Amino acid sequence: MDGINTFEPTIVSSKENVSSIINKLERFGYPVVVTHGKKYFGLIDLRIIQENINQDPSKTKTGTMARKAPRLIVGDSLEEVVKKFYSCRYKALPVVDEKNEVISMITLKDTLKTLISAKSLPNQKVLEIMTSPVSTLPIDANVGQTVAIMRARGVRRLAVVDQANHLKGLLSVEDMAECAKIPKDRNVMTSPQKYSFKTLPISDLMKKNVETTKPTSTLKEASLKMADKGISSLIVVDKDKPVGIVALRDILSVFLASKEDQKIHISGLTGFDKNSYQDVYDLASEYYEKLDKRFSIKSLSLHIKKNGNRYTVFARAMFSKKILTVSNYSWDLTESVYKTLNDLLTSVLRMKPIKKDIIKKKKTKK
Repeated sequence: MDGINTFEPTIVSSKENVSSIINKLERFGYPVVVTHGKKYFGLIDLRIIQENINQDPSKTKTGTMARKAPRLIVGDSLEEVVKKFYSCRYKALPVVDEKNEVISMITLKDTLKTLISAKSLPNQKVLEIMTSPVSTLPIDANVGQTVAIMRARGVRRLAVVDQANHLKGLLSVEDMAECAKIPKDRNVMTSPQKYSFKTLPISDLMKKNVETTKPTSTLKEASLKMADKGISSLIVVDKDKPVGIVALRDILSVFLASKEDQKIHISGLTGFDKNSYQDVYDLASEYYEKLDKRFSIKSLSLHIKKNGNRYTVFARAMFSKKILTVSNYSWDLTESVYKTLNDLLTSVLRMKPIKKDIIKKKKTKK
């Protein structure tokens, strides 16, 4: 990890209450490191706070809420650092020594800057890797509607549009975490009715100054803008209308695909579920072959997220000129993977093959 900047993280004991770290999370924006004894235990960020909004932070221990996250080890190569960031959804990861004690932290932003300075990014256009269409939200929606849409679509951010589909703002999970500071129900002095945070208009929470890029911008140009602004995604616009979104994870995926021959990536399995890795990989391989019969697929990534007993699977398929992302969930790991891959295949079957793919398939038949 030579060349990547490090910083001193906020470290708390697993016995501390969550309420003690909320202000720190809001002030610094990076995950708080939770330790048990002196050993690395896990991370807590604003996204985790939002997902556990029904828990009382003054009575919940950080050790209960912390999530296991990848740890960077002194001596990791740039490619290994990128792999670990790609396998999770955190803005920063801890660096540990041989005793598993936290000594520093590295941000995804600084990792991206290192990729740019090392000239490691492929010469591609944003159009080739962006997720399209972008998930949108009407500007008159409220928090309750937004949470439902985010969960149903498996997304962490939404472009806010007016009736003419013009971009007006951006709302992310981090913005939604503001709701964690508001009690679920509170009496309003001017009214006997109870007030719920779910009725808050998203216009009060969304970012109105949205950073954007064009479909024809290069990956380097988009990456530089993300790094300079300290953001993790850009809305891709054409004539002031959102046509896609490009995230840091998209850029990391392109970098990894250019470095390794492995075409299928599985991440997110923890604990006992790691024993199911081969079953998940075999199912992904089966669908990879089905997808490749329709298009020239470059890579297929699956990220599994477990919340309680529920498994949510995020699938991302990269083709020569397009990227598709879908998600689905179930209370059974294998079923959630199957449902997600089946949704992905259905989406691909609706796509119109580009001329190059048609020629390739004809040659294969001969």
